[in-house]
This record gives sequence, structure tokens and C-alpha cells, in this order.
Amino acid sequence: MTESIQGRVENALCDWAKRQQPIAVTLDHWGLFLSETAVLFLGVRERATLAEVYWDMHRVTEGLLGGEWTYYLPHHWVPHCTVAEGVALEDLGAVAKCVQTLELPYVVWPWCSLGAVGLSDGLCP
Repeated sequence: MTESIQGRVENALCDWAKRQQPIAVTLDHWGLFLSETAVLFLGVRERATLAEVYWDMHRVTEGLLGGEWTYYLPHHWVPHCTVAEGVALEDLGAVAKCVQTLELPYVVWPWCSLGAVGLSDGLCP
């Protein structure tokens, strides 16, 4: 994202965030995104609530971005907290065993920050 686009997105998100009520998010299950490597994540119990907030946030940023990763479109997005990414498939068992020590459910109350993240792979100009 160029600095001017990132600034516009962050300003729009800040204005939007000021109007939101804090919500608690409960991380209560493990999940995987698989491709050439794996992403291990904690899944969100309040999927419908968080998805509604995400749809609203997406409407605020529509038209400000030059393109979006399909994974992050509202009808594709899976509410989650990434724990490990880029995990080689042959290492997945060892990584899963390591992170199983985290006691679930884990409640995040309330969310504490919001920002725009630039992508370096050319998906966003």
C-alpha cells in the first residue's frame, strides 16, 4: 500500500472504530489453513458477531484499496488469531504439539488495536 492510500485507510478505520462498541472475542478452537505451508490459528467463537463488524469495516474501506486478497473479503474471511505461519507440512505435528499447551478458551477483552497492514506482494498498489 502506498503511504497516501494507507493513510486514507487508517483515517477511515479510526473514524469507524470510534463509533464501535468494544466486543469480547473468545478464542476456543484450533484451525489450519493449508497450502504449500500451513497456518495454525485460534478460531473465534463469536463468528457471527465478528463477521458483522468485519462487513461493516469492509464497507468503510471499499474503494480506498486498489485490490484485495480474496482471503480477506467478507464472505471468505475466517475470524481468527494466527499463532504460526509458514509452517512446513512435515513440521506441523511438532508445532501443533507445542501450541497445544495454551489453555482454551482464551478471552480477549476488548480488542485493543486496529490498523492497516501493507502487503509487499503487489496485491495492493
